[in-house]
Amino acid sequence: MQKNKFWENRKRAGFYRQKNPSTENIREIACAHLVMINMSLIYNIPAMMMTHSMRGREKISQCRQCSEYLCHIGFGMTFTKIGKLFKRDRTSVTHACRKVEEMRDCSDKDLALEILEAAIVEFANSLELHTR
Repeated sequence: MQKNKFWENRKRAGFYRQKNPSTENIREIACAHLVMINMSLIYNIPAMMMTHSMRGREKISQCRQCSEYLCHIGFGMTFTKIGKLFKRDRTSVTHACRKVEEMRDCSDKDLALEILEAAIVEFANSLELHTR
């Protein structure tokens, strides 16, 4: 009988799938994907570029930074977990969150990020994904 290798050694969203994933781990992955997909639609870039190993153009890096920020603020994920999901180091995620905080000094961007955060968290709540 052949083993089901669905959860074994396959990369997806920056870290290896596990044999027995916890419910918490699945929720965090789902929340991160929710943020990635919505931000890629807003910025009009392919979602796979969020986890690409290269920095990319400014538009792509800004989209990724905003996504990392929303994962941290909206869902309370640690920098290490976000780094694994986005294939980045935790210090890169810290830098991204600082950059987005600086962007929030502009009232238009602050309002846009506030609306995005509320919408994504509310959508995750409706799917019973939000853990905070």
